[in-house]
Amino acid sequence: MSGYSPTVLEFTSAPLHSTIPALRDLLQNGYHFAIPRATPPPSGSKRLVGSISLGDKRVTFEANASKDPDDTHLEHLTVELDTLAYDAAYDLLKEQALPRGKQALTELSTDIARATAAEGLRLRFASEEPILLTIDNLAKAMTSTRDAGLICGISLTSASCPDVRKFWGKSAHEIAGYLVVVSI
Repeated sequence: MSGYSPTVLEFTSAPLHSTIPALRDLLQNGYHFAIPRATPPPSGSKRLVGSISLGDKRVTFEANASKDPDDTHLEHLTVELDTLAYDAAYDLLKEQALPRGKQALTELSTDIARATAAEGLRLRFASEEPILLTIDNLAKAMTSTRDAGLICGISLTSASCPDVRKFWGKSAHEIAGYLVVVSI
């Protein structure tokens, strides 16, 4: 059953002009990345559109980098994923997680965070209200509710990591340099 909801991967700020090139390199080297023929990316673009392999699905995405409103040397990366990303991780008919797809979506999230040097990440449904992801609001969400996102993570080197670890206990897992909570 396809069509539950598109999802959005959000990342905390990273150095300006670095996220789209880092994302392109990562996807070309590990996710069978394809760019639609009709939309070649312009040089220096702040947008990347294409498709990747995720679990046993072919997922289309659109990534956008926007300047951080508080620091002109930083930008925020947002990656919109089509409905097949969630379908790869969760079977709506059986109402159960699909381990292979759930792992693939979690690895994609942490791989992008690591490649772009983001301190934190969150995967949410696109229908939820977008809020600029900062390390402060991510840490607050991860330590005040058990519903901080479908997938959320904070760098192990973040000053907020010990508080997040204390709140989540054994429900949080260390993956690729991030303390990650998966709620799928």
